[in-house]
Amino acid sequence: MKDNMSFGRLCLGILFLLIGFGYAGNIFGIWHFSIFFRGWWTLFIIIPALNSMYERGIGIWNTTWLLFGASLLLGELHILHSRDVMRFGVPVFFIVLGIYLLFHRDGGSSVHIEIHRDDE
Repeated sequence: MKDNMSFGRLCLGILFLLIGFGYAGNIFGIWHFSIFFRGWWTLFIIIPALNSMYERGIGIWNTTWLLFGASLLLGELHILHSRDVMRFGVPVFFIVLGIYLLFHRDGGSSVHIEIHRDDE
């Protein structure tokens, strides 16, 4: 599936389907549906982080952004206290940054290939 469709396109397709079915349910009086919910803006952090994880693999930065966005969403939904999210978010950010700087290899691994031509 990764070769045929990007994760972002898949998410947008599913999102538009859900929105369409949601509003259809409104029209028929089955349920009350609205695009906007408490903390909807955190999806602008969460979805790009998930997209990055899918396309580049799980890394320290996309995981950090995902956890940050998820904790903000949980704060907005009153599952976590908003002040606790910010109070713990700042130290966690600096800890993750420190770990990254200490353990990340500069430039990654590279391969050096030499081709020698025998001129006889």
